[in-house]
Amino acid sequence: SPEFVDSAIDGDQKWMFNSANSPYYVVDGQQRLTTIIILLFVLLKRHQELLPNQPALTTRDTREQAMEKFIRSENKLVTGEFGYRFGYAMNEDMAGVFRSIILEAPKVVKQRKPSLYAQNLQNAKDFFTRKCQKITDSDKLSALFSLVTERLRFNIFLMTKDLDVCMTFE
Repeated sequence: SPEFVDSAIDGDQKWMFNSANSPYYVVDGQQRLTTIIILLFVLLKRHQELLPNQPALTTRDTREQAMEKFIRSENKLVTGEFGYRFGYAMNEDMAGVFRSIILEAPKVVKQRKPSLYAQNLQNAKDFFTRKCQKITDSDKLSALFSLVTERLRFNIFLMTKDLDVCMTFE
């Protein structure tokens, strides 16, 4: 339930969950979700490079709508502030690295020495960036975006407070 996670939400992110959004911990699948978020961000960025004056990404979404739906939402009360759809609730350093380096958030977090995990995130972004740079047809880029956002399916199991998550997944 949202109350279960609420205490781990950053103060600057709480506004995002005052509407219809509910925060959840991801127990299994973090790497898959992280990879998908990185890929979607790189696809959106490449679309911007290919068609800077054409906001339509797919027949359903503009780039801005896709960014809002999958990556981040702008705080309507504080201009230039965003709430991120995916993050690291229990690791503030990784949350900052993910937002600033991978999702290119305006507030850059300087990390003394990047962790191995942070370097792996950067490697994944670099990999997708190299692959997407080879795509010069915006229709192919839009089709790939649609494949990722419309064809992937996830099984979601909501856990209650009284269940031991580790035991449940064993």
